[in-house]
Amino acid sequence: MPVAGQCVQIDAEGGKVGASSIFSWREKEFSAVYADKAPAAIANRTPIERAVIAFVYPKLLNAEKDLIAKNTFQVAYKPFDWTLNDLTGRGGR
Repeated sequence: MPVAGQCVQIDAEGGKVGASSIFSWREKEFSAVYADKAPAAIANRTPIERAVIAFVYPKLLNAEKDLIAKNTFQVAYKPFDWTLNDLTGRGGR
């Protein structure tokens, strides 16, 4: 699975970007490294939104890049799936 699919899901038709909540946990550090690498079309976005997009942008499909260029998308953070760390086998999987 590509990086973009693991940490960000882009719904080009729905105009939504779903990002892993892990990005927000280290917002300051992540933004400092990636925010200035975002496409100019989203310069008015928050530093964390710019950082998330910059991080995955090279892996996006053309339709997804078109959504980003329009700058009309909504960003939502997805809850982290803690069952991934469940070593007991009781995580519901």
